[in-house]
Amino acid sequence: MNRSSHIDPELCRRCGQCCRTYEIEYSRDWDPVDLSEIDRIRALAGFGDRCSVREEEGTLVLVIDIPCRYLVEEDGFYSCSVYDDPGRRPLMCEHFPYAHTTRADCPHVREGRS
Repeated sequence: MNRSSHIDPELCRRCGQCCRTYEIEYSRDWDPVDLSEIDRIRALAGFGDRCSVREEEGTLVLVIDIPCRYLVEEDGFYSCSVYDDPGRRPLMCEHFPYAHTTRADCPHVREGRS
């Protein structure tokens, strides 16, 4: 079950948008050593070629275009094979979307939010 109060769990179960790519945001103000993580991730064999960097105001966003291993697609709908298994489902997934999540991150964020 999705523990976030910011989404209808049934909509979450059928979408999978947040599970098809993963984004990590880096502030441009961070230490250069921290920012070098972007290059280290992109250099990983078989992994880095599926990463890109998007520049936004004040941030760099590392976009990892690798779907979650638990994501299952059937007839155009996506579902999580461990959605109802709290022992296997990552906590970050159970609590997504977060309070600061926008519709750009999740198309099913409850109404009245940005």
